Amino acid sequence: SSPRGTFELKHFFAVRLEGASVSGQAVKAMVRRLIESEPAGRPLADEAIAGLLSRQGVNIARRTVAKYREQLDIAPARERRRTTKPLLARAG
Repeated sequence: SSPRGTFELKHFFAVRLEGASVSGQAVKAMVRRLIESEPAGRPLADEAIAGLLSRQGVNIARRTVAKYREQLDIAPARERRRTTKPLLARAG
């Protein structure tokens, strides 16, 4: 227990993806970098990001990319296409 409450032990450790040699935190950083470097007006869809990660040896599902993108507070591709600031999250 701490002044901020009780935390599960898993919150203090990086989670390693099943069958991967990188942690979930590392994959999130990779997703962020891919989105930051996407061409203006042509954002990468979650499926395209999963494909690019697969080429780098990180095999994750499109749903996992979507989950990580949401955790990073990054809008989906269709919303990033409409804005000049690609990392702006959805309003609301």
